[in-house]
Amino acid sequence: MGSRVRFARIMSAPLASTSLRPERALLHPAWIASLALLVANDHLFKGSGILPALVTGKLSDFAGMLVAPALLATLLRVRTTRGVLAAHIAVGFVFSLLEVSPVAARRTSATWVETGSAVVAAAAGSISPSPLAGAARVDRDPGSCHH
Repeated sequence: MGSRVRFARIMSAPLASTSLRPERALLHPAWIASLALLVANDHLFKGSGILPALVTGKLSDFAGMLVAPALLATLLRVRTTRGVLAAHIAVGFVFSLLEVSPVAARRTSATWVETGSAVVAAAAGSISPSPLAGAARVDRDPGSCHH
């Protein structure tokens, strides 16, 4: 099934559905793999010289955009399609702000200093919403991990 058809199916779901349980997405293999990649990248690869900084930055971006929406929706106990969509939009907005604003990136890095992570603003042309589309798929169909 093409990505346009999947997106149309997601967007046509009832906005007031109360059957959504975004915490189920936290058990999806794609979510778990993204979390593992994010942790390994931020704590092993960054600054080690194993991978170039450009690669480690993009790995963090990609993995973080897959992990964050489901985690945010779970923490907020979202139960509607509209809520899940709002979680994805919020993550995309914050990610975009950090990508294009050196001030926002510096302030965020200052608050994460204890974790050993850093946030660096990138060129505006590097923003890619594609990981959010993947996250939306995982969040909408968490049962797909039971194949």
